[in-house]
Amino acid sequence: MTNVRLIVVGVLAALLASTGCKKDKAGKPQDDHNAAAPMSADLKNVLAMMPRSSEMVAAVDFAALRGTGIYKQHEGQLKGLAASQLELISKLCAFEPTDEIGSVVFAGKGKTKNGDMTALVRGLAKAKVMDCLTKGAAAPPEGFTISVDGDYALVETAPTKPLDGKDVKDAQVAPADKKIAPEPADADAGAALADGGAAPAKKGQSLSLKFLDDTTVLVARRNGVGITGKELDAIASGKGDDTIVGSPEFMTLIDGTDTDAPVWFVVSGSAPLLKMIAKYIAFDAAFGSVRVGADLDLDLTARMVDEKSAKDVSSLLIRTFDNLKKSTLRDAIGPSQVTVTGRDTRVTLHESGPQLQMLVSKGQELMMALLGAVLGQ
Repeated sequence: MTNVRLIVVGVLAALLASTGCKKDKAGKPQDDHNAAAPMSADLKNVLAMMPRSSEMVAAVDFAALRGTGIYKQHEGQLKGLAASQLELISKLCAFEPTDEIGSVVFAGKGKTKNGDMTALVRGLAKAKVMDCLTKGAAAPPEGFTISVDGDYALVETAPTKPLDGKDVKDAQVAPADKKIAPEPADADAGAALADGGAAPAKKGQSLSLKFLDDTTVLVARRNGVGITGKELDAIASGKGDDTIVGSPEFMTLIDGTDTDAPVWFVVSGSAPLLKMIAKYIAFDAAFGSVRVGADLDLDLTARMVDEKSAKDVSSLLIRTFDNLKKSTLRDAIGPSQVTVTGRDTRVTLHESGPQLQMLVSKGQELMMALLGAVLGQ
């Protein structure tokens, strides 16, 4: 049970530091676990581009978020949700793509650098991006290889060269303009150097994209490598059962999520993002949404492997919230609710803007209060 307690500390810290419960657009009560609005035809078409093998799918409506005060306070974290999908474009072009994105829906499997990623990004101007890539293809900056064919582009960076036994720190020379900074050496590289050998070459980055219209771009990589234009066309066609739409399990989870919210997600328990938690608490998936206005509302559900696990986790969450509301952080904790339906443990939490700021400013105190609440001290 101690492991469960420690994981709850981590989960609650993440929730309370960044998010809060759902109020749907029609003002429906949040007790109804199936109160999420029906999926739009547009979203279903987008999900038909996402691979069935994905371990997570998420969406962020940046256009809806930008006008809120909470977005301005936490802009960096929210931009980070999209930045990894367009990192190479940001390095290559003289503008920040995440400042211009209207919305993004993305799905992934494995780790960012060597896994699979598919994203549909709306809001980027094709003329601006393709002009940058076309010029780059004609005279590529050092370290880049760029291929352009109509509305398709493949952007790659050269692998970092082996260090030939040199000290890793000495090799990290600040690059000149438009050069890719070498990635930090990993543990294997350090071990090789310690043995007197040469560090292995670091894999370069790769990204493929194709504009579907003037402001919509499909971005993808497989096993960390960009794919061909024909493969992107096949993804864009949205045909076949080998997509998220063809997975009854995935679609059931998405149907239970408030996909009208500006931020929503569905994550498999096997995803790297949740691997640490899955070592201690066996669950099949986590799904939820975040609504942002003057206040912040979170609706999060963990689908456990069995009903007993759901009840155990919910009991601990209820006790933790009760103790937090008696602690020195009581004024920073908004209304919360923990419910169990079968294998699902659901948490809803409402945080006002001032409450959220209070939690963020007292991160260390929050962690200690959580630890004390969970351990019953």
